[in-house]
Amino acid sequence: MPEKPLNSSKKNDLGILANQSPQTPFALNLYGKYFSTLDQTSEASRFFSEALKAAPHFCEPYNNLGQLMWKVGQQKEAFIFFSQALSKNPHLLIAQLNFFEAGLELEEYETTLNVIKYLEDEIPDCSEFLYYKAICKHKLGAADEAKSILKRILKKQPGDTEAQQLLDHYSL
Repeated sequence: MPEKPLNSSKKNDLGILANQSPQTPFALNLYGKYFSTLDQTSEASRFFSEALKAAPHFCEPYNNLGQLMWKVGQQKEAFIFFSQALSKNPHLLIAQLNFFEAGLELEEYETTLNVIKYLEDEIPDCSEFLYYKAICKHKLGAADEAKSILKRILKKQPGDTEAQQLLDHYSL
């Protein structure tokens, strides 16, 4: 897809952004987001990569690069970036959702389980992690383990309709 040219309004917005400490990881990440909205993937990728180099612990550029890679059809690379974002900040909800959805779509059940295992100490009993753990276990043929995980969720949160629906589905 050809990249869209900057119109004068967008150039002005970029000029304002450039005056806001352009070499900070936060600003570099914003540049990347800006170019991503314009479908200028090479520029977006460059700024996200610069943000990573400037602050390797900053999780958002990893997630943003993952979204960009997914958008251009590089799903495996995207999945790796999503897992890196999640390892930097397991509390970032968008990174969780991107990682788990990509893992399911790519059928990366073992890898997804390994990342969840790695992060479980950081966020014990996180419902989102447990849902996906149950789904992956079920997909890998461990239906009893999947049901056990869902029952654990329901014991702590009896009104959890998502866990109940999954348990009902797996008990058919």
